[in-house]
Amino acid sequence: MKIKKLAAMCARSRSIYVYQFRGFNGCLVQWVGTGFGLYKIENLPKLDKDSIFTIFDIPHDKESDYNVVIQEIRPTTICVEDADDTEQEIARLPITVNGLNAFKTSEGVTFMRGELTAPIADETIQLCARRDAAGHLYFAAKAGFMLRAVIMPYDCITEEFCTDVENLSALLQIAYDGKQARAVRSVDGAGADVYKDDETEQEEME
Repeated sequence: MKIKKLAAMCARSRSIYVYQFRGFNGCLVQWVGTGFGLYKIENLPKLDKDSIFTIFDIPHDKESDYNVVIQEIRPTTICVEDADDTEQEIARLPITVNGLNAFKTSEGVTFMRGELTAPIADETIQLCARRDAAGHLYFAAKAGFMLRAVIMPYDCITEEFCTDVENLSALLQIAYDGKQARAVRSVDGAGADVYKDDETEQEEME
């Protein structure tokens, strides 16, 4: 866990949410994040506002800028356990749009803000999809079988967005067709030059 990355994320949103509860083994479990993602914090004492400001290196005169919510309960709408019956495999698509990563999911394509994986970038993470209590999809980031973060999708899919993507696809096809045509002309030209060189060499020999 990269605490500084998490702190920077909270600084941008000016919000810090903390969930604290006892795990099935009786040990303290703490999740910290923003409205866009929650991250499991380990090897720290029970957090309060003062310790959060200290760990996140937030100056005293900036503390009032933050909305800090600490709840001694499990999140009620999403699952923060290592296993969940709604879990599904997803596949990363080779496209990034305005910092949004695209994934092939059961809903077609779902986007996620790439920066939201920064706090766990030092771990080998596998992303999958889960469903909340209302049936909405969210991302679960796991290291092996252990859940490390839950991340909310970014809703950018509108009619205008789809139209923009269709227009981009058409332009890409034009560009690709042009590239292929230039490659063919280049090969044909090289062949003509070779043939011409052979004729010149034959004339010199005669």
